[in-house]
Amino acid sequence: MSSAGWRSRLLSVISSKSSKASCSHDDDSSAPLSASARSRWTALGHRISLGLLLNSKVSVANKVGVRPTGEDAEVALALHRGIGAALRDDPPPTSPRGAPRGRVVAVEPALFARVRQTLGIAAQSFHASLALQEGLSSSNFAMVPTPGRSGAYFFLSPDQYYMLKVMSAADFRCLRRLLKRYADHLDAHPGSLLPRYVAVFELHGLSRSPIRFVCMTNVFSGVHEIQRKYDLKGSTKNRQASRDERSRGAHAVLKDLDWLLDGKTLAQHRASAVASSPSSVVRSAADGSAGASSPLRELSSVHSGGSKKLERRRSSMLTAHTSTTFMLALAKDVTFLYEARLIDYSLLVGIHTREEGTNYTRLERSPGRVVIETETEVMYVCLVDILTPYGCRKHLETFFKSTIRGGRDISCKPPLLYAERFLNFIDRQA
Repeated sequence: MSSAGWRSRLLSVISSKSSKASCSHDDDSSAPLSASARSRWTALGHRISLGLLLNSKVSVANKVGVRPTGEDAEVALALHRGIGAALRDDPPPTSPRGAPRGRVVAVEPALFARVRQTLGIAAQSFHASLALQEGLSSSNFAMVPTPGRSGAYFFLSPDQYYMLKVMSAADFRCLRRLLKRYADHLDAHPGSLLPRYVAVFELHGLSRSPIRFVCMTNVFSGVHEIQRKYDLKGSTKNRQASRDERSRGAHAVLKDLDWLLDGKTLAQHRASAVASSPSSVVRSAADGSAGASSPLRELSSVHSGGSKKLERRRSSMLTAHTSTTFMLALAKDVTFLYEARLIDYSLLVGIHTREEGTNYTRLERSPGRVVIETETEVMYVCLVDILTPYGCRKHLETFFKSTIRGGRDISCKPPLLYAERFLNFIDRQA
């Protein structure tokens, strides 16, 4: 077979694969959908990953979003009204497939209640934030469109402390598979930077298959105005925001090359470094993106040993990355993601430029984010987009990009190499 022939065949294999490998879980199959807005919400849930939904990339120093209208308002009202019933202490047993029109079903309520308890979220407070207030005949959720081509939307609670985003079927399977270990990890590591998934709701009856929403804490709620945001994966290959994206100003989400060229640093109590030679900074980052001596390489055989061996290997890795409390917490989280065979996660950095006359003595700390202060800036840092398993599709993507195209610093890497490159890159910034 010619080179062009097998290359074309491989491309067709990649495009036909679904991401059902590592995180597979029993799930409904998608039914044919109409062109109505209600069906549009379900379609979003089946084809759009959380990575395309901006994750926690919206600053909420001031309230943002618009009031939903038309059929989107119908979705918002059904969700808002149904969440109150779903969060009751003893909801009536209901088969999700038999749920009536507009009924909201809480998924894995016991495990998510445990997560909320770990995070110090009181049941009464959670209900007050998400349930429709008495006397209201329409939802006061705010609706926020994302800047991508997907046309996706998510809702913010009235107090803007929680985000409700449509889940793809793949993300739903992955989170459900991961949930018990995720809850255990948050129990053991209260300083974790992982996204705070606090509930999953299924909205039934508005379309032929349920619309699933994941509820997360909004890491930028109640902070100073965020003027700049960076999404860092530790890769420099095609990791620069487009001209169109940069033109969005404070709403733009910048990437690794932008971070390096802008001369940013995560170093505590230090002004941002200015890159005297941007090209040399970028070249240096690319050349050192996967240090051969990193202790993370020792984790490659972690599943072949017992718990004691795992603990020794984890300790070895952490010793190399304890320059700050932040790096210690991040290394624990990355170990967790590696063990779950997850990739494509990012470090989200929201930057506020200090203003004269503003009191910064009581910066708000919050579970799921770290506050890093420099002489000129305040940075809010957290992990996002953690629900991508390294399955058959990602394996083929890695092979295609690295072997056929000669990609050296491609973003898609096996879990061990991805974790290693990610930690090494962030460690150099701190």
